[in-house]
Amino acid sequence: MMRRLAAVLVALTGGCFTTDLDPTQVGAFACSEDPGGACPDGQSCVNARCEADGEIPTVQIGFPEDEQDLPLGDTAVGDRRTLEITLSGTLALTPRDGDDVFGEGHLEVTVDDEPSITVDSGSLSSIVTVPVTLDNTVGAHRISVRSVRNDGTPYDHEGGVATRLFFISDGQTPLLGIKSPWPGTEFPLEATSIEVEAAVLRFTLIPADPGGMPQPKTGHIHIYYDKDIEDCIADVEGCDKQYLTTIVQPDQLGKLTIPVAGSAGEFPLSLVLRNVDHSLFEFDPNPDDDIEEAQTFIDEVALVRR
Repeated sequence: MMRRLAAVLVALTGGCFTTDLDPTQVGAFACSEDPGGACPDGQSCVNARCEADGEIPTVQIGFPEDEQDLPLGDTAVGDRRTLEITLSGTLALTPRDGDDVFGEGHLEVTVDDEPSITVDSGSLSSIVTVPVTLDNTVGAHRISVRSVRNDGTPYDHEGGVATRLFFISDGQTPLLGIKSPWPGTEFPLEATSIEVEAAVLRFTLIPADPGGMPQPKTGHIHIYYDKDIEDCIADVEGCDKQYLTTIVQPDQLGKLTIPVAGSAGEFPLSLVLRNVDHSLFEFDPNPDDDIEEAQTFIDEVALVRR
């Protein structure tokens, strides 16, 4: 009798599975990047579930604009300044720790290495203004905005995160910033290639010419991986020559081959401005002063290997 009952239950269970489940139902079916793990048309994979494309929450950064050059202003160099950034999107902002409802949640806003700020009120369908505090320093600065579900799980689709590289400057100094990969981007241990996108300000990118003469604010970019960059560029006949590739024109991606990582951890990716003849580019903002203040230009982000 027990065996016959079990057989009936199995049959009933199988019957329900094949007749009652609607393959177009949203939020019910698991998905992945594996073969066969894709969602039906009109749906996308978010947090391992198929969700309707029209209901997927988004966030965008309005101000500062992409690669915008902000003046130092009245705040002394190195002091703290407040910047009012603007955000928009379709995520419905709700207080943390509430019921987990798809399309609702809060934002985690991070500027440079400052502690993150939580935004859980307002309407992204218009504009939400968020005051942030950062160091008033000449150079590249970064904003990251992440959408988070009410249960604390970050939304993992592309539109659930927004990033922005911008500059603060004195109006004359050349500047360099890494736009991609973003700090903290994860690469598998076995990964062997990376694409790098960079932005420069008041510096002209041209192809290298080993026999050429240095020109004012003109040259190209050297890309290094897993180097102590300050010591490396000082070792002119050794480490300094171990750059992996160059960027020699605007909108060019630097495509470099990296070694397979033997263990998990963080590894620096460093970019350095160079003269046309590959020598280190240096700039003195006050060349008429008796004090020499030659500056080098480096930007660096940490990549994660797992």
